[in-house]
Amino acid sequence: MKINTKSAFKHFGISEDKEKEYQELYSKFSKMQSKPYPDVESVLALAENNIIVTHRNRESTAFLLKKYSLDKYITEIIAVQEDGFIRKPDISSYEYVLNKYPLDFVVGDRDLDLIPGKKLNIHTVAFQNETIDADYHVNSFKDLFNYFNK
Repeated sequence: MKINTKSAFKHFGISEDKEKEYQELYSKFSKMQSKPYPDVESVLALAENNIIVTHRNRESTAFLLKKYSLDKYITEIIAVQEDGFIRKPDISSYEYVLNKYPLDFVVGDRDLDLIPGKKLNIHTVAFQNETIDADYHVNSFKDLFNYFNK
């Protein structure tokens, strides 16, 4: 639904107390089925620092990056809840990143990914979601590569 888990649970009538079970199943099955988007490596290679701020756990994120040899492009993974931050759209995890690294863009496919960037005056890029407010909208990493490579 490209909003958040809580909204999806509400929409489908699933009790919020199932979130932990959902996260465990999601982590397990995404390791087997998740694949990187086409052209993502070319975009990651352009940047000096790529930081992932995710609601996913660090172990599954690192596993997928290593599985597809993308880990060499990632400077840091912020696993929001594991690292003690409040879930997005709270800005605390983004403030942490800004204090540590120069940051030019925030890329995300949901509003809650971009809201912290907007609040901190960072350019925002909406990925495959024309319905959210962003400075730029792209539908593929090739589009993003072409934009960044200008």
